[in-house]
Amino acid sequence: MLSHLNLSLAGFVASTTKNILSLFGTHFEIIGTNLVNNSMDVEVNELCTGITEMAVIFAAIMASYDVNIKKRIYGVLFGFLMILLVNPIRISATIIAFQKNEIFGAIMHDLLFRLSLIIIVLVYYMVWYNVSVKK
Repeated sequence: MLSHLNLSLAGFVASTTKNILSLFGTHFEIIGTNLVNNSMDVEVNELCTGITEMAVIFAAIMASYDVNIKKRIYGVLFGFLMILLVNPIRISATIIAFQKNEIFGAIMHDLLFRLSLIIIVLVYYMVWYNVSVKK
């Protein structure tokens, strides 16, 4: 089941990324879960789906026992939605960076892309937790 979930998420991310890129005049075709045009072939694999970040959000929020279960469930659902919205934007920005400058694109992919995942998850959890314990 996990393989099917990853494949579905990769397809969703590839499709959403393709649509975002088309807004910026960059056109790709989807072949499987790859984004392909005349200059690039971008593989959207398991690491691109956000499933790891979703698992971290799920674990952190569900382990916050001082917050009632209803708020934890909403926190997980909104966290998943946030990851599904932010991930294709980050992937699109990385692809555009690669097209403009391969060195900057590589730095963005290898460092900033991964670092932004950690920051996004941590900031989401901190905001969710502080809002949840105040009410």
